[in-house]
Amino acid sequence: MSATVDTAPPTMPASAAATNWTPTTKVSAGVVAASATALFIPLLSPLWKKLTGNDLSATEGAALTTVIAFVIQYLIPERRESAR
Repeated sequence: MSATVDTAPPTMPASAAATNWTPTTKVSAGVVAASATALFIPLLSPLWKKLTGNDLSATEGAALTTVIAFVIQYLIPERRESAR
């Protein structure tokens, strides 16, 4: 018995071919918010030390960046039109 092997390339479903891959307003706002927060963290560090008595660790800075980016993305409305 010989086995047959399908060597045809896989085809993309029609729905995937029509997908619009441009970033939405929410995604763009999240990227800008995370970048701005990451740049703002070193400026916040002296205030953090004054208020808490501890240095702002990298983990706390990353958590703060994540939370701020999430909140901003959550507040921005979706504005992209359908790809159809």
